Amino acid sequence: MDASRKPGPAHARNTGVAAARGKAIAFCDADDQVGSGWLAAMGSALEKHPFVAARIDIEKLNSPQIAEGVKNPQGEDLQRVDYPPHLRHASGASLGVRREAHEAVGGFDEGLPYLEDTDYCFRMQLSGIDLHFSPEAVIHYRFKDRSQGLFHQARHWGQYNVLMYKRYRQHMRL
Repeated sequence: MDASRKPGPAHARNTGVAAARGKAIAFCDADDQVGSGWLAAMGSALEKHPFVAARIDIEKLNSPQIAEGVKNPQGEDLQRVDYPPHLRHASGASLGVRREAHEAVGGFDEGLPYLEDTDYCFRMQLSGIDLHFSPEAVIHYRFKDRSQGLFHQARHWGQYNVLMYKRYRQHMRL
């Protein structure tokens, strides 16, 4: 299937799920790289849990300056937002999901150009589907390669975190 009719990772991921025939789906972005044994580790994790996330490595595909200057958000555990609803989340490039769980929440929100993966993780958890960390599955993640690109990416994340807070604050967990 061709996902080029609409921009954004949410549409591309939803289109990929629609084209897939399996009961479980593992996502990886085009500019990233899966680690050795990634597919087996994701498959094993998805046999136990309906929603999983891989560990992220930021050293292999990034310059030493970027790898040393940027915090790895998912190197040792899942990410957690510091604002209500204080839920865990993961990069969309690291997610694995059983098809029925993906369909239960209606897939990724194609109206979100940024943090569509955070929104997806929140909706999964609020529907009762926990997100599990699979450190054996590794994704080598590529950051923007210039300071300006990193700045714009961080700015968009900041802006859309405000939207996530407004959208989900009523589900506050202490």
